[in-house]
Amino acid sequence: MNNVLLKKIKKIYEDVALPGEEAQSKMAPFSRMRKASYAKEIETAKRSAVLALLQEVNNKLHIVLIQRPSYNGVHGGQISFPGGKAEPTDVNLEHTALRETFEEIGITKEHIEMVGPLTDLYIPPSKFYVQPFLGCLKPNHPSFIPEKREVDEVLVLPLSEFRKKTNIQTRQLTTADGLVVKFPCYYIQKKVIWGATATVISEILALISDKKSQIFT
Repeated sequence: MNNVLLKKIKKIYEDVALPGEEAQSKMAPFSRMRKASYAKEIETAKRSAVLALLQEVNNKLHIVLIQRPSYNGVHGGQISFPGGKAEPTDVNLEHTALRETFEEIGITKEHIEMVGPLTDLYIPPSKFYVQPFLGCLKPNHPSFIPEKREVDEVLVLPLSEFRKKTNIQTRQLTTADGLVVKFPCYYIQKKVIWGATATVISEILALISDKKSQIFT
C-alpha cells in the first residue's frame, strides 16, 4: 500500500462517519432483521473480530479474503475475512483480529497499518457478535501463508469489481433444516461472497466511494 493511498483511506475514515447498518443491510440476507431485534441474543453471543485488509496491486485497491474449507459447520466452504473468536488472552478485539490474521494467513501486525473499527454486526446462525476492523497491508509484506486446517485459499480481489452491478446477484440455498434462504451476494471470479462478509464490504464501499476521494480513479 503506497503512502498516498494509505493516507487517503485514513483521511476518509477520519472525516466521514461510518455508513453503518444502513450500508450493511444492502447486502444482508433478506431474512436478516436489524441488530436491535437481536438485543437479547447479543447479550450472550460469542465475541469475535475480523480484519478487512486492503492491499494495493498494480495501482488498484484490492481486498484480502479467505475461503474456508468445506465442513459441516455453519460457515463451511464460505468466503470470509481472516478472524475468529476472542480468546481470554486477547487484550481487546483489535488484538483478536490481528492474532487471527497472523494465525490464518501468516501476516504479522508489523506489516499492517490499522485504520479503525467498522460497524459491528450479529450473525444469527452461528450466534457470533462480530467486530470488523479495517486495515491496510504495508509494502514489502511477506507472502501469505494459509493455515491449511482453516484456509483453503487466500483471495486478493479488486475492490472495484464489487461496485459493478453485474457482479451483484440474488441467490438462494436450503439450510440443513430445510429452510430456503434468499440472499444478495457478490459474484466475482466465480466466487460467491455473501452473508457477513458481503455486509462488511458493502459498508467499506459506502465509506470510500465518495467522488471526492478519488480512490477508484
